[in-house]
Amino acid sequence: YWDYETVVAEYRGWPCPVYRQKWQSDANFEEQTEFLMRNSQFLRPAIASHNLRSLSHAIAWAKVLELPQQSWEIQMLYGMAEEQQQLFSELGHRVRVYMPFGEAIPGMAYLVRRLLENTSNDSFLRHAYDTDVDVADLLRSPADDGAAHTSISA
Repeated sequence: YWDYETVVAEYRGWPCPVYRQKWQSDANFEEQTEFLMRNSQFLRPAIASHNLRSLSHAIAWAKVLELPQQSWEIQMLYGMAEEQQQLFSELGHRVRVYMPFGEAIPGMAYLVRRLLENTSNDSFLRHAYDTDVDVADLLRSPADDGAAHTSISA
């Protein structure tokens, strides 16, 4: 998906419609999470991620805003990060485990995207099981990563 969007945009002379660096995507995810939490009186936030930093960010905003735990939910894919799913549930958070359903070809494309995301060098899940990675690095704010870059490619 990402490769296709960037190639088509470049070919047609359009601005790139996706973030070029992972920290930009993560920072936007957290910004949108905050927006959803702040507007939970109008909607029911469902925060879907396997990135513990992103989920911790959502939990922190829910606490700051004093949202009832059942007024929002965490969503995670079936068969992935089951220990984390159990932990969040034991902490009293509503956890919805989902499994995509649909036609074979679009389903395989979805599966390939998830596999690429979760095995990439930037994947939180990949680094979470790497014993050489410092936990502080895993939980570092995307804004801190962005500050290390002198410019943002759009």
